Amino acid sequence: MRIGKENFIVQLQLHNEKALEFLVMEHGERLISIIRKHLFTLPHLQEECLTDTFVTVWNHIDSFDRENEFENWIGSVARYRCLKYLAAHQNEATIAWLIEKEILEEKEMMVSCLNEQEQELFYRFYVGEEPEQTRKKNRNISCRSMYDLLNRVDTDIFEYEKECISAEEKEQAKKDMGSMLDYIDKLNELDTEGVEPMSHVFPVHNVFREDVVTNGDDREQMLANAPQKKEGTYMVPKTFD
Repeated sequence: MRIGKENFIVQLQLHNEKALEFLVMEHGERLISIIRKHLFTLPHLQEECLTDTFVTVWNHIDSFDRENEFENWIGSVARYRCLKYLAAHQNEATIAWLIEKEILEEKEMMVSCLNEQEQELFYRFYVGEEPEQTRKKNRNISCRSMYDLLNRVDTDIFEYEKECISAEEKEQAKKDMGSMLDYIDKLNELDTEGVEPMSHVFPVHNVFREDVVTNGDDREQMLANAPQKKEGTYMVPKTFD
């Protein structure tokens, strides 16, 4: 079967690996431009993140909403995978605070087009809360995972400057994905009947507290132990004369 623009999404959903190769050739240059922009502090991980993005699209293609633009969804997937890479490798950068700033700003940008309920859902998924646990708290939530929710995040991949990927890089990406898919197939051979799905190896979950003020704003109490104070502020030694 010939794979083209008119049928590659359906073929991806049928897990036709030729459709995955078409995705690499058709959208690889746009996706790498997104990844290079957001992982500029971690250039050694950019190609790995690109491969990871393609495999994530492959594994979660059923989350794509046909009412959405496919390019919008894969762009949002790429941005989200960049976020996860930044968080996982923050300590590897020479300027760690810059990565922290990038994470905060990118999360704010991604949720800016979501309503209040969807924003809360985004942060719960981001920190690893189980989707079923989230749905129990709010029965009106239809999203099964972060990749469902990413249909509602606005990402126009054509706004990113298209960057060239050499034929060798595309071939390497396809080989890397092939190796990862072979490994996934191997894992699928395991008998997991009766085993509950988990997002972590250990049975851990986040504990969210109510967003209430507990310590107030007692200026006098906060200043009580200050060595020196003046007009309700701390006094510190001069840095410059």
